[in-house]
Amino acid sequence: MNDYLRPFRGRIDRRHIAPATIVIVGVGRVGGWLALELARLVPRRLILVDGDDLETSNLSGHPLPAEFVSWNKAVAMAEWLGREVPGIQNITAIPHFIDADTPDERVFADVIGPAAIVIVATDNLETQRRVAGLAREAEAPAIIPGIAADGSGRGEAFVSFSENEPCVECFDAFRPSGSPVRGAAAVALDAAPAVQLGFSLTLGVLDPTSREAELLTPLREGGPVPQLFRAWPPGAPELSHADDGRTEVPWRANCPGCGGRNPPPRPRRQPVRAAQPRRLPSPRRLSPTTVMGVYFVELLGLMIFTDATAGVVLSLMFASLMLGLGIWIGFAWRGRV
Repeated sequence: MNDYLRPFRGRIDRRHIAPATIVIVGVGRVGGWLALELARLVPRRLILVDGDDLETSNLSGHPLPAEFVSWNKAVAMAEWLGREVPGIQNITAIPHFIDADTPDERVFADVIGPAAIVIVATDNLETQRRVAGLAREAEAPAIIPGIAADGSGRGEAFVSFSENEPCVECFDAFRPSGSPVRGAAAVALDAAPAVQLGFSLTLGVLDPTSREAELLTPLREGGPVPQLFRAWPPGAPELSHADDGRTEVPWRANCPGCGGRNPPPRPRRQPVRAAQPRRLPSPRRLSPTTVMGVYFVELLGLMIFTDATAGVVLSLMFASLMLGLGIWIGFAWRGRV
């Protein structure tokens, strides 16, 4: 265990993290810091996707040092993390945008297919919706973290799981295409709430035994898993409220992303009826005539096939008859004949 993981001892189970492939689409201010923090967990593989280059203006809010200015961000992060993070070995850089020229098949093959979780940290609204939608279709968890565009410094994250839950457009369909989806991060501290939120949700998704997995528990008994999460910077007035920042996302009618499909209705519980005692068929009863007929046949058999005298035969028949009647009366009394 490296030094970074020591504070997590007893808090996360490395057996859930070690075999995971984590994909981060967009390694700017939020995605770059998430890449650093998640690389320190040493997953099996880390895939970084970004077509942008690092500029000098990015340095105040990005983990990369100045030596990587003009490098592609994904390539630079892969190079730097492999050098700086102990134990991380398998980092793949994809130095391209996911845009209209990128076919869905390639996105599935390079991004969605290998992923245990996809973090969509790009500023591009259309890319967010597209990647999250493809991940939802493949039932790959996707997290969309960002800084609220209202200037509050609030961190936000939407989590998509599968087609059984509302899609990201059920939440953000009110935003017109091309509108800003993230506030500016002048320094790294501005991105801290969003980074912390994205990191915690990633742990919660990958490790269901972790403390962070409690974020994904329903807010009410029988309710859905919350999908919208918020975190505030230090000093924000919202911190004094009881709200823990978790919110259910309802299905949007006629949602452009998923059509607003509601989950199938739960089957109605049928009333439980008291169990009726099983009635057994009435047994056949032996009548006295049947008993006398059996012994009459026995009498004829003794007289024909034995040399016994009539007196001996009658004595035997009488004794046998008394025994038979006694047995019949006993069974009749118990209700078994």
